[in-house]
Amino acid sequence: MPTVTVLFFAHMRERLGRDREVIDVPAHADATAITDAIAKRHPGETSALSRCRIAVDHAFVQGQVAIRDDAEIAVIPPVSGG
Repeated sequence: MPTVTVLFFAHMRERLGRDREVIDVPAHADATAITDAIAKRHPGETSALSRCRIAVDHAFVQGQVAIRDDAEIAVIPPVSGG
């Protein structure tokens, strides 16, 4: 399992009280597998994580993606504005 840095933004950063953490994720994963790996460390955030978009090394995850060791994973919550 690759070890990656997960970056949290906006309300996810506020809810977790941190802007990043290092976790292990499956070597080949989709967005659901990535959020499941994060949710194991933060079980109370499963619902909030399910609404977030996931990017791996600056590209949004579309289907399966190979995850390298030291990859950067961004958890991006929905945005609203006006």
